[in-house]
Amino acid sequence: STYTFSMGLVQWTPQPATNFSLFQSSQTFAEIIFSSIATSLAASAGYTAALAIGITIALASLIATKKLKD
Repeated sequence: STYTFSMGLVQWTPQPATNFSLFQSSQTFAEIIFSSIATSLAASAGYTAALAIGITIALASLIATKKLKD
């Protein structure tokens, strides 16, 4: 998980709570950006096209993750 990874990075620093907040804020900002892009895509291309693109990205991510684990 992203939080586990972030905590692993900041646990050896003098101010882990402050550094972890930076990672958490960055993740939230990225989620806002990507949801805005997805909403814009759905508005311009239609919901069917946006859903098809989302499914394609999800499948590609699953395949890439499976290859990395092997």
